[in-house]
This record gives sequence, C-alpha cells and structure tokens, in this order.
Amino acid sequence: MRGRSRGYGLAIVIMFFIGGLIGTILSLLLAPQSGKKTRKQIRRVSIDAQDGIADAAQKAKETMNELVDQCIERFNAALEDNSLIPRR
Repeated sequence: MRGRSRGYGLAIVIMFFIGGLIGTILSLLLAPQSGKKTRKQIRRVSIDAQDGIADAAQKAKETMNELVDQCIERFNAALEDNSLIPRR
C-alpha cells in the first residue's frame, strides 16, 4: 500500500511540472515582445523542460526499480516460508 502512495505522489509531481511548463510556454507566446526574443525564450524553456523531464523519468525509473526489488524480496521470503502454498 505504501508503494502505491509513492507512485501517486510522483504522478502528482510530474503533472505539476507539466502544468508549470505549459503555463510558462503560454506566457511566453502571449507576452508582447519581438518574435526573435520570444523564440530565444522558447528555446531556453524547451531545453530546461527537456532536462526536467529527463530528471523526472530517471526518478520514476529508480522508484520502479525499488518497487520491483521489494516485490522480489517479498516473493522470495514468502517462498521460503511456504506461505504461497495453499493449506488444506
């Protein structure tokens, strides 16, 4: 149950980041300035977003690896205890 809440928390953080990114891009596109300056800002924001998404993906991968390791450990422990074999 604890792993589920961690996964939901990570999803909320990712959604928050994506929402902020969309808001930033919209504010840049709607701001009254020259096209050259706007394109430069969009390029900078997109590079920052790419880095942020790569970081979020790496954290998600690490979290999933931890969860898989925990599941394997619990399964192996259950096999050793014979608790997976139904009793009659």
